[in-house]
Amino acid sequence: MITRFVWVSVIVAVCGMATPAAAQIFDLADVVGGGNGSLPGTGTPTGFGTNAAAVFAPQPGNTYVDGIFVPLSGGTTQVTSSGLTYDFSPFVSTPLTFGGPFNGPTNNDPSTLNGNPNYTGDPFNHSIMTAHSNVGITFDLQAIRLVNPSITVFNVNAGGACSVRCETFVLIDGGLVAQAGPFGNNNFQPLSVPVPLTASFLTLVMGDGNSGSINCAHGYLGDPFLSNGSPPCALSLSQPFPGTLQVENIGCTPFNPYVTAYTFNPGAFPLGWFFGIDISWTALIAQATSPLGPPTNGFFDTNGGSLWILPGGVPAGLSIYAVTIDIDPVTGQPNPTPAISFTTT
Repeated sequence: MITRFVWVSVIVAVCGMATPAAAQIFDLADVVGGGNGSLPGTGTPTGFGTNAAAVFAPQPGNTYVDGIFVPLSGGTTQVTSSGLTYDFSPFVSTPLTFGGPFNGPTNNDPSTLNGNPNYTGDPFNHSIMTAHSNVGITFDLQAIRLVNPSITVFNVNAGGACSVRCETFVLIDGGLVAQAGPFGNNNFQPLSVPVPLTASFLTLVMGDGNSGSINCAHGYLGDPFLSNGSPPCALSLSQPFPGTLQVENIGCTPFNPYVTAYTFNPGAFPLGWFFGIDISWTALIAQATSPLGPPTNGFFDTNGGSLWILPGGVPAGLSIYAVTIDIDPVTGQPNPTPAISFTTT
């Protein structure tokens, strides 16, 4: 059961006496569109078309992009202008791409699907970069630090928007530091990667999962943000099996109390009054003080996460709108996740 202190903290947050802690975000999707990395972005819904080639292509016209390339299916691929290479041959089946990266959706928009945030409908908090495998892009961290010297972490929702396998790779200075996938059908995985202060290059690659074809291999990078703080707390809703519901929080503050509020009312989502959702005051207090605890209130585990599964009885076609508040137990500071929506199948 949630403590009285946390109940008071929710009231404080609602009354505007506390505001979410802000991170200094540098948006890489906006950069791909020629913008300055801000939210909302200054870039246009454009990208690099089909200019990527198996040979590393520097991009002197974009201050923050070091270059683009197609990962080779045999041997090493140059991934930076300084000559760093990586061997993608175990992960890609052909050195071809159908285009990208782009700022914004291309083939389809995964916004609000399968727990994805509203990338295109909430430009003050979200963005999306898309590409068709196989393609890579490298960003110049030294140039980015000239305008945002405090970046320490890269966070992204890496996913696939079509039925064919898509994989995402994150490299720093030519070394693989994170991998996600394979994906399809608008599924995604949050990634959080520390960025050393001495790092010069960040490389993002979308591959075909060595599936033998790049047809329909549309990948996306939701909220591809460099920031100055700890990885942001993220809420996801999913269905491991039909009729079930999984509620998971990751990347939050270990042992902090939390409230996961939900409603079936779309209201003004994602611009609802309570951190993006339009929940009634009565329902909010009931969820925050429920003696059942999870999934609506509790304490994060040692890894800053929580997991709750309803094993059955969930009807299809149910739309859920939810947000989690990570609450500082000392100050009462509310730190909300992005509000999400999910429709059961």
